Amino acid sequence: MEPGRPPLTAEEFARRVRAATGAVLALEARAGAVAAGPEAARRAGRALALRRHLGDRAAEPGGGADAALAELAQVAGWLLFDAERHRAAHRFSRLALTLARGCGERSVEHLVLATLSMQAAHLGRPDAALRLARDVLDGPRLPARVAAVFRLREAGAHALAGRRPDALRALGRAGALVAEGPGPRDPAWAWWVDEDEVAGHAGLVHAGLGAWGRAVDTLTAAPGAPAGTTGFRALFDAQLLTAQLRAAAWHDATELATRLSGHAHVIGSARATTLLERAARTAAADPRPPGPLRDAARHLWTTLPSPYDGGTSGPCHTGPAEGSPLT
Repeated sequence: MEPGRPPLTAEEFARRVRAATGAVLALEARAGAVAAGPEAARRAGRALALRRHLGDRAAEPGGGADAALAELAQVAGWLLFDAERHRAAHRFSRLALTLARGCGERSVEHLVLATLSMQAAHLGRPDAALRLARDVLDGPRLPARVAAVFRLREAGAHALAGRRPDALRALGRAGALVAEGPGPRDPAWAWWVDEDEVAGHAGLVHAGLGAWGRAVDTLTAAPGAPAGTTGFRALFDAQLLTAQLRAAAWHDATELATRLSGHAHVIGSARATTLLERAARTAAADPRPPGPLRDAARHLWTTLPSPYDGGTSGPCHTGPAEGSPLT
């Protein structure tokens, strides 16, 4: 703190942190998680350092200091997960979970646990993913759309473990919950939990079960943003291309690979980029697909942005800078 300046209040701290969160989300919308994840980590680290200077003032009534920091840490955890920086993602998600529980922010707590469950499944740990989802579902009654998210996590975990009936049952429950429509208890973040989201996850579940033809049909029908953009649609398209190749849908795979090549440079999700690269490499080297598909796959492979070059669990600057601003 500079001499002569009044001490930072919890309310002012919360305002600064919420502004930092907004800036990070705006960056993600423009450039994706690969760019926004490290920026979120930097800002969250600085906010954590500034939070230490608050001391007892963090608990000022109505200040919302820890709630705001929990939200920023949650966003950092999610973005770093989508950027394939898993150690840093887990650290920030755990920080967000501790803060959210400490200040009674159940909506943020649920969002963090949904991220941790998806991350566990992504890393090939279906039992851990299922346990995280079930712990929430077995707890106090959830708003319908929050429950739907955890049913989707449950379905994905069962699919990864090869439990088809359980996966489809959980998927059906998620769809039924979303069909109830928005409710007064839904948290603000649940705006994206809709029929389109369920349809996309249904395609991922069918792919996880090895039902490639069903996955192709479901993901093709799933609405969403234009192919190749940042966001979850890029992951759906990456899985769709994989399913088309596995189902020997050569013509459709050629069209999708060609279309994705035109937008590959704006894919900001490392998860989607990794999956697309794997699919394109496989198609380019496989003698079974027709020549035009192998050519399209090779072109896609060469136009994809390079995911961050430290591997899927490499370093990410998370150290707080003492006394630094949030920007």
